[in-house]
Amino acid sequence: MIFNLIFLVFFFPNQDSLTASLYNEIFIFINKFAEKYLFLSDLKDIDQSHIDDSAADDNGQDLSNYNFHADGFKTSVSCNSIMLNNGGGDLRQKMALRYRKINEIYSNFGDKIDELMDKDDYEQLEDLIKRFDLFSKNWIHSAMKTLSFIKTRKFRSNCLNVLISSSPLIYTLTKLLIFQLGPYFSIGNIYSCSKTSKEHTLNRVLNRFGSNCTYIVVGKGSDEQQLSQKLELPFWPINEREHFESLLNAMHYIL
Repeated sequence: MIFNLIFLVFFFPNQDSLTASLYNEIFIFINKFAEKYLFLSDLKDIDQSHIDDSAADDNGQDLSNYNFHADGFKTSVSCNSIMLNNGGGDLRQKMALRYRKINEIYSNFGDKIDELMDKDDYEQLEDLIKRFDLFSKNWIHSAMKTLSFIKTRKFRSNCLNVLISSSPLIYTLTKLLIFQLGPYFSIGNIYSCSKTSKEHTLNRVLNRFGSNCTYIVVGKGSDEQQLSQKLELPFWPINEREHFESLLNAMHYIL
């Protein structure tokens, strides 16, 4: 289980004006992508912790010809967020349809983001990623190598990566997609703790997978380490790019 990997991919070894400018460009692109492809304006104030949290309100209707722009949800939700939590079945249903569409987009394009995006957007993203790799000294590729180790454990098909992010779910999925980390995380194994505690979310994961598993908690903060110790889970700190390499070496012996 990985805590806040999304924060880690924004690691810059040298904080100067150039890297600050790049960080700002990436932040703007994240918002543009989330708005264009993942209903950011519709869902930013009613985020949920897991993609399936609204599934009970999904009526299962075909989305191939559904017009999200004309169903009245965007104008309604801004003044009816309370109704979503206390009734308002029609609004909850429209929200659930959006999360199902997000699920489809992530699952279908997680490993081929170029087929989802407009040509100009994708070219801009390629430029941002190229400059990011230069400034971060390929930080993200070190993370990919470690994540890939779990994904490719063919003789241990029950090995998987689970992400707990402090970012809202829409932003978390956006960052995974644009940084090409989608192939390493099934959308069903991605959680946001932006509106709840890390402990609550971690316990949710533990309850889902049970006690007959080997867990390795990967994180950066001392609170994550203390939480892991409280739950008697092994913790691996990631503060430098080289820590991914040492984790990868260790996993060869654990898995």
